[in-house]
Amino acid sequence: MALRDSSRSEPGLLLASILTLLIHIIFAIVMVFGLQWNDPPLEGMVVDLWHELPQPVQSSQKEASLKPRVTQPPVKIAPSPPKPMQPSAKAEPLQSKQPVQQPVKVASLPPKPIQQPAKAEPSPAKPVQQAIQAEPLPSKTAAPAPIKKPDIALKDKTKDLKPIEEKKPTPEDQDKKNLEKQKNAMQAQLQHKQEQERLREQERLRDEQKRQAAQKAEAQRLEREQERLRDEQKRQAAQRAEAQRLEQETQRKIQLAAEQAEAQRLQREQAQQAAARARLMGEVDKYKAMIVAKIRSRVITPPNLPGNPVAEFSVTLLPGGDILAVKLRKSSGHPAFDNAVERAIFISAPLPLPPDPTLFTEFRNLNIKVYYHE
Repeated sequence: MALRDSSRSEPGLLLASILTLLIHIIFAIVMVFGLQWNDPPLEGMVVDLWHELPQPVQSSQKEASLKPRVTQPPVKIAPSPPKPMQPSAKAEPLQSKQPVQQPVKVASLPPKPIQQPAKAEPSPAKPVQQAIQAEPLPSKTAAPAPIKKPDIALKDKTKDLKPIEEKKPTPEDQDKKNLEKQKNAMQAQLQHKQEQERLREQERLRDEQKRQAAQKAEAQRLEREQERLRDEQKRQAAQRAEAQRLEQETQRKIQLAAEQAEAQRLQREQAQQAAARARLMGEVDKYKAMIVAKIRSRVITPPNLPGNPVAEFSVTLLPGGDILAVKLRKSSGHPAFDNAVERAIFISAPLPLPPDPTLFTEFRNLNIKVYYHE
């Protein structure tokens, strides 16, 4: 029974599978051909622009009721793609055969009807009136109704123009300006230099002309007085020789003065160095005496020693005044006194040193003598 039931259900499953596959194929075809895969091209926007309000034609109420109403159709201006849309300065002339169109209403408030014909303005209303008068009337009894003002009138082009914002200087513009200034300064300096050279050249030419004139006069004079010229040449030669001698003497004196000044400077430096050395040595002696006094104040001397024995020690110091090593160089002959002095040296650490670190070499290996009686 189970096998028979499964065999009976096989045709239903096959039909369901076929229907499912068919539905999926139809859905795929609809998706492929029904959707728009490419974006439609952008179309230009058409806007009705009004330069000025059209003025009503002056006529009596009777003619206004008889003549048909004529309105000025708005001019459609399509903006060009590369340039922004700008309002046209003047509207195109009216065409009599175009159908009457209503202007685009933008304002929220409805326009007020004109009860009486307004006075026509001198300049803007003339083209409209001339166009209406030139149009042939369909009948003598029909008269155009007063033209209503549009909801929004285009303002004057000059009033809508915003002031051009001043372009802020960029660093590149500032660099260009600086380079231009430098170039102008260099050009001015070059012109000034050329002007100075020109003036010097003119001065040189004038001097040259004067010199040539003097030479010419001198040549004329030499022709008359050749003998006197030879004497003058001899005198000038003597003067040149004397000038050279004086120049050499002056140079020798200058060199001698320079050598003397250098010798005096060296002497002063040596004297200053000697004075500084003496001052340093005085500082060394002062701190050595302070070290000995500090050690002597800490010596516990044994009593009743004969004479005035002296103990001599060699002390090695560190830069901070600490004691590195103590060595007995010469005994006083009394071991008790020698030991007392050695203990006092260690107790006195750190020993006083001058603040100048360059003087530490005088205290690295220090010889100390301590007497029994001061």
